[in-house]
Amino acid sequence: MSSEAKPKVRVHTHSIEKVLSPIAEQVAQLVVLEERARQLNAGIPDLTGAAEAIGMAIQNLVKVGRESMGDGDEQLRTRMPAACEQIQAAGKLFMDATMKINMDPFDADGRQLLVQAARGLLMGTTNVLMTYDAAEVRKIVKLGENIIEHLAVSKNVENLEQLVVLMREISRDLMGFAQLCDARYQELINQTLANKLLHANETLRKSSPLLVTSLRTFIQNSDNDQARAARDYTIEQVMNATHDAIVVVTSDAVSDDHGAEVDQEVYVRKFEAADVQLLAVDAGLNQEELRGNIKAVIAHGNEVAQGCINPPRADVLRAAVEKVTASWEALQSTDNPALLGSAADQLRADIQTLDQHIKTAVVEEVTAAMGEEPVAANLKSAAAEGGANLSETITAFDDMTANLVRVSDHVAAMSLDSRRVKLIDETQKQLKNCAVQLSNAARLAHSEPDSQAAKEHLALVHDAYQYRHNVLRATVMGMVDPARVIVVVEDRVQGDLMGAQKQAMRGNIDGVLQHFSSVEKQAATVVSTAAVEVENSKDDDFKRNVSSAAHSINTALPLVKRDLEILCKNPEDKDAQAKSKHSEQGLKLALESMRCALAGEEMPSDTPSEADLDISMAVTNFQQRQLAAELGEDGDASAAEEADAADASADASAEAQESVFDSKQPPTGPIAVAALSLKRETDRWRSANNPVIATAKKMAEQMATMAKLSNISKGSAGSDDEQGSKGNMIATARGIAEQAHGIRKQALEAATNCTDKRLAADLHYLCERLPTIATQLKIIASVKAASISSASSEADAMLVKNAQNLMDTVQQTVRACEAASIKTMSKTAGVVSAAIRWKRKARRTT
Repeated sequence: MSSEAKPKVRVHTHSIEKVLSPIAEQVAQLVVLEERARQLNAGIPDLTGAAEAIGMAIQNLVKVGRESMGDGDEQLRTRMPAACEQIQAAGKLFMDATMKINMDPFDADGRQLLVQAARGLLMGTTNVLMTYDAAEVRKIVKLGENIIEHLAVSKNVENLEQLVVLMREISRDLMGFAQLCDARYQELINQTLANKLLHANETLRKSSPLLVTSLRTFIQNSDNDQARAARDYTIEQVMNATHDAIVVVTSDAVSDDHGAEVDQEVYVRKFEAADVQLLAVDAGLNQEELRGNIKAVIAHGNEVAQGCINPPRADVLRAAVEKVTASWEALQSTDNPALLGSAADQLRADIQTLDQHIKTAVVEEVTAAMGEEPVAANLKSAAAEGGANLSETITAFDDMTANLVRVSDHVAAMSLDSRRVKLIDETQKQLKNCAVQLSNAARLAHSEPDSQAAKEHLALVHDAYQYRHNVLRATVMGMVDPARVIVVVEDRVQGDLMGAQKQAMRGNIDGVLQHFSSVEKQAATVVSTAAVEVENSKDDDFKRNVSSAAHSINTALPLVKRDLEILCKNPEDKDAQAKSKHSEQGLKLALESMRCALAGEEMPSDTPSEADLDISMAVTNFQQRQLAAELGEDGDASAAEEADAADASADASAEAQESVFDSKQPPTGPIAVAALSLKRETDRWRSANNPVIATAKKMAEQMATMAKLSNISKGSAGSDDEQGSKGNMIATARGIAEQAHGIRKQALEAATNCTDKRLAADLHYLCERLPTIATQLKIIASVKAASISSASSEADAMLVKNAQNLMDTVQQTVRACEAASIKTMSKTAGVVSAAIRWKRKARRTT
């Protein structure tokens, strides 16, 4: 076994992680032991016990490896014996090293053999595991290739008898393929790949019935272009899904590159980067990088304004963009360093204001899109009825689909939730494909009214479209702030009620009903949003208050309509005017009570007068509150002064210790960048009375230390800087893993106390990722420590990927914990808020 062999460790399944983790731990101990003994010029203690334990583990692994050959293919039977021999050779080498060291604890050859044995144990174990895993992958690939071959000849099927034979063969392979993919989904650590595999498998399951109906429809209507297009599309869908599954199971991607799933050029990334840079302007300002971020923010603001459905809102957006532009120009022209901070503060406030306007405009788009009629059902009906308006219905259907896709794009651009952003992207693609097929299926059913196969195919395609449509709608609504939905609705209802009043005073019943119809749609959006939030909550008080507010809205609506109709018949009747205004007041109060209920606030005890209850200011007031919170200016300053002073003192004390980032030789490279990203996130918050932030800060510092150690290990072997770096790297990796366990425990506590099921689920998802990534870090650190410098490039790449993944996951965990802290159990809210206090830093960090 060559000492120059390069370890290739891929911890990409739970089974491999379970077996390799204890081996890596043993190897790490051996590497540290040898390094420490060499540095202290000390002897190595008796390793007989460890050698026996490792020998037993090797025997068990070899036994399992050889047993797997019975059910394997030719490649497995050829490669597994060599893999088993490799790990047995490493075990023998370890025993030889142990015997030499027992005879002479200072024996140089024994020490060298010990390091080689440690390296061989990692490589040998990995080789056995990877050889078996590759055989499992080949089983999936073989079935997938069989399915693709069947699909390739499916276009040649000319009659129902041939179709029966084909479906019998392909169904058998599809069933086996689905079962193996399900098992692989459970095994994969990389959640992104696992989700892709799940998606491909679900597509296959849903497309299988469509494959039968489309082929049968074409056989019966072989001269029909729509039938041919439907058949070709379905075959392509099944083929693509099969190919996607094969790509996933054969992927070399090990780590779940969570942060990379969100496009780094998307609006929210640029906005966040600009905000962080302006917050830390005193520490230095990269003008070029900031310019790019500000330009992206401005461009997105203009894009949203251009597509804004509300002209006054578009004007407000454009004004906010102009203000950001002016503040950016002012910052660039600031020559006096003493004024740079105030200029940066102004620009930060302006981009935050623009962000609030963008969010409101997008939520307004969402509420409008959610209120649209279900045109897909109309399309199905139009095809069945055989009327002449099918073309118009298809146009309306295409417009509705395009609008939903556009709105979901805007929502995704505002979100750092990579899972839901990815779900939006995938569902959009499916929806657009289904939309084309649904239009074709409708045309086919319309042109062949007597074809039962065409009708069945139309029904299946419609159901497939409706399913994806509902998924996209639900995902989008789950990503917008329900409180912002309410204030946007209040704003639009105010306008519609004023319009209805004017039309009633003119005696125009059609105008009244048109405005009231809009009010009904907006109210329905509020009630449906409320229903989702009730279902999503575990807080009985919250659910009761929201349900009560929804009941008030539903009760107020018919009264508003009745009194408007009465007023329309008697515009001059003062009593009718008073009653109409009174019923409108009741609806406004109901909407206001819903806003308070969703925010967890008490309704004012005194009923506001008609003049006071101007819900047209709802959006402005809401945005001002949100802006104050983002800038750290929320709350009663005088009441919080003492607490803020204590927080600032605690922060100053914690930050008095020299940061790795502020040392004379700060770390560089991608690992350092990942650590700095987490540090900047934690710098937004005071760490006093907040163990989540305190732990995340420590992790950022430790990862920065890891970056320095990684850079040292790349230097020449035997250099002064390298002395002890292997042990330090292993110890640092363990320390980071311990901190990951700590922040996971804190996040789980936050999830337990969170009344919002969706937020709690997000936290649990992140908590599930943390120990896996931390374990991978320890394994990779052991691999790198056991590798000689010339052979550690692969370990370096793995370490970088893992560090980026871990820092991004912790950053998301911090944000999820803050969001969860807002919605805590009523009975424990006081205790939780006393234990963990989330307070933004209002001042720039220095």
